[in-house]
Amino acid sequence: MKKRKYANILLFILVAGCIMQAGVMTYSMTNDPPQPSQAADTAPHPEQAETAHIVVSQEIRELIQKADPQQYDRNITNYETLLKTLEVQTAFQNEIERLLRAGHQLPDLLTAYTFLNNSFGQIGSLEQLSAQKKSGQSWEQIFRAYNTSHPAFAPRSFEPEYLEKLMQSALVNTDDIMLADRVSFVSGQNVKDMIMKRMEGMSWKAINEELGIVNSQSSIPRVQVTKEQIDQYTAAYGLTQQQVVEAFVMAQKLGENAQDMIKKVKAGCNEEKIYAESYGKKYY
Repeated sequence: MKKRKYANILLFILVAGCIMQAGVMTYSMTNDPPQPSQAADTAPHPEQAETAHIVVSQEIRELIQKADPQQYDRNITNYETLLKTLEVQTAFQNEIERLLRAGHQLPDLLTAYTFLNNSFGQIGSLEQLSAQKKSGQSWEQIFRAYNTSHPAFAPRSFEPEYLEKLMQSALVNTDDIMLADRVSFVSGQNVKDMIMKRMEGMSWKAINEELGIVNSQSSIPRVQVTKEQIDQYTAAYGLTQQQVVEAFVMAQKLGENAQDMIKKVKAGCNEEKIYAESYGKKYY
């Protein structure tokens, strides 16, 4: 029974790894979520509530208003929403505001930060991306250049004995293992060291702040896509299964309708174009 359980977990993690580039979990072939994901809710050391009170100083508010008086209400709302929904770490909020003082435009910074958050990018890239936009490049061009220069995440193969030991532990769950793999890949840190930090009670938000990684999520968001949906859209639109799954993932991340996203993919829109257009509507 135990062997079957761990075999199912291994399969679950393998399927998860295929989509982890987007930082979102998808599950297919069933109408029910896989059982290992429930560990995200039952882990014995829930992360401390770190979403603390959002504070934007009067100085920063005045800078935002001075930069674009007509769009002030929209811009300050977008900024406060980003700080809250992405649980932006204090150090990273300080960096955003340092760049505002240096003359960077808030919509550019919000776009760059959201993109880096989705990519598990380094906070050090924020200024560079914003500067590229200021120089006249389009976000589609900027995103494509970034993706070209940063290798796509490739999930590692864990030793079965080590993985089994982790799954017997009450201190981590499958989401922790996948996040540790992603953080290790981006930072170059040893994955076992990342897992140990988590087992010692350090939140992923704190770990990523320490490593300069733009992301605060403590679990892998779920996107449910069934075999029936995959078969339906592959037949109707002539897309591959991978394209359908990726469309569902992008739709969830961008808050858009899945079928509309599939139509965009069918029309030949690449990922960079889709994200650039969505962020443009949101922040400009």
